[in-house]
Amino acid sequence: MDSDDMKVVEEDEDWQFVSFGEQQNFGIRTAGLEEKATACQMLVCYARELKEGFVTYAEEVVKLMVPMLKFYFHDSVRSAAAESLPYLLECAKIRGEGYVNEMWHYICPELLSAIDADPEKEVQSDHMASFAQCVTTMNSRCLTEEHMTTLVKVLDKFLKEHFERAAERQLKRKDEDYDEVVEEELLGEDDTDVFLLSKVADILRSLLSVYKQDFFPYFDQLLPHFATLLGADRPWPDQQWSLCVFDDIIEYGGPSCARYQEYFLQRMMELIGSQSVEVQQAASYVLATHRKPKCRGTAGSKLWCGCPGTVWWRGICKDMCECSTLTGAGD
Repeated sequence: MDSDDMKVVEEDEDWQFVSFGEQQNFGIRTAGLEEKATACQMLVCYARELKEGFVTYAEEVVKLMVPMLKFYFHDSVRSAAAESLPYLLECAKIRGEGYVNEMWHYICPELLSAIDADPEKEVQSDHMASFAQCVTTMNSRCLTEEHMTTLVKVLDKFLKEHFERAAERQLKRKDEDYDEVVEEELLGEDDTDVFLLSKVADILRSLLSVYKQDFFPYFDQLLPHFATLLGADRPWPDQQWSLCVFDDIIEYGGPSCARYQEYFLQRMMELIGSQSVEVQQAASYVLATHRKPKCRGTAGSKLWCGCPGTVWWRGICKDMCECSTLTGAGD
C-alpha cells in the first residue's frame, strides 16, 4: 500500500508495517495471524486427544499443515504445524499401513526442508522434535535412501554450525567491547545451541531405535562431530549430549557398536570424574544401564555379555558382575 493508504489504518493496533522507500509500505494484519496460530494449535489438540476419532479429518488437516511449515509470517503457526504431524500420523494408523506410509511420504521431504531452512532457531528445534516423534510414531524403516541422505546432510550442517558459532562466541569474549551485557547475550546463544544439539540427539535416538546397527553407515558420516564433542576442550553440555548419543548406539546397536569403542570408551571412563554433575551422570548412566548384575569379566579382555543390550569392553567388567554367558565380541 502507498503512504496515503497506510495513514488510514496506521493507528489500528491490528496492523504492523514495514516501509520500502518513501512511498511503499508492506502491511500485515497481525490480529489475523494470531487467529491463524490459535486455529492451528486447536487442531493440534484435536489430533492429540481424539486420536483415531480424528481420522476423518487427518488427510485434510495434513494438507493444510504441511505448507504452513514455511509460513514465515508467524513463528507459532510453523511450530503448531510441526507439532501436529506425529499426532496426525497416529490418527491415520487405523486406516492401515499403506495409508500412513503415503501420508508420511507427503510429510517427510517438506519437514526435512523446513528443518534446514527455518530462520528461527526455536522453530527449527520444534521441527526437529516433530521429525523425531514422527519416526517414533511410524516405528518402521520409513525413510527412503533420498530422505536419509538429505537428513544426514542437514544434521552434518547443524553440527558444523554448532562448532562455528561456539568459536565465534569465544572470540567475542576476547573482544575489547566484551562486558556483562555481551556475556548475557552469549549465554543465551549457548543455551539455544545446546537445545538444538539435544534435538539432533533425539533424531538420532529415534532412528537408532528403528534401524539399529543398520543406521551405523549413516552415523559414520557424523561420527567425527560427536568424537569432537567429547573432547576435553569442549563445554560440558557438548560432552553430555555426545555421551547420550553413544549410549543410544550401545543400547540399540548390540555387539556391532564395538566398532566405535575407540572414539568414546576411554573418554567415557575419564568423564565419570568430570566436575560437571550432568556429565558424571551421563557417563555413569552408560555403564549402569548396560551392566549385567551377574557378570564377571576378565581384566584385559574384550567381551560381549549374552544379555541383550549389555556390552563390556576391556577393563569395564572387572569386579563388577558375575556371569557365565560371556562370549568373545567381534570388533
